[in-house]
Amino acid sequence: MKNLETRKYQLIWLIMQLENEALLTQMEHLAAQNGVSEDFPLPYMRAVKPLRKGLTLEQLASEQNYKGFSWAKFSQLRDELAIEESAEELIALI
Repeated sequence: MKNLETRKYQLIWLIMQLENEALLTQMEHLAAQNGVSEDFPLPYMRAVKPLRKGLTLEQLASEQNYKGFSWAKFSQLRDELAIEESAEELIALI
């Protein structure tokens, strides 16, 4: 059986597929009748934007000029810095 969290995410996905305004309004009323707050967190609205329909991960990566993460370059930079202190010691310096 699916856990509650998984069911919620699946329901969100199903709702995002809906194009029926009347059905969405009914769902809003049902949620309100069951004590769900209608106050949507504004920081969330500013931070999360819907993606274009049909947008693929490859298209998004290309549009944002994403090159990926290079462990080789990271290792090279780490070696060039020659940090001898432990992570705990570095954090203590902050």
